[in-house]
Amino acid sequence: MAVSSLRRLQFFIYSLQCSALEKLKTALKPLQEKLKIFEDCKLNWSQTAEHIKIQAQHAEHQIKKEFEKLHQFLRDEEAARISALRGRGAEESDDEGED
Repeated sequence: MAVSSLRRLQFFIYSLQCSALEKLKTALKPLQEKLKIFEDCKLNWSQTAEHIKIQAQHAEHQIKKEFEKLHQFLRDEEAARISALRGRGAEESDDEGED
């Protein structure tokens, strides 16, 4: 094969490579844009999930706190009523003893 034929073949192959590379770059660009959008959405969803998790933990803490207040109120109320009942029982015993 002559040198000039070889050079034409090399140039032809080089042209095909450049053309194929341009087509690949053109095809790759929209895919890269879609990947960027996907990664942004994934990050957003991840942050949203973390925010929801923190809100749920806060709500759980608040519920437990409110129930503990309610339990303490009920314990105090129970103690007050038992004390009042015992006080009445003692008064009635004293009244019966005086008769």
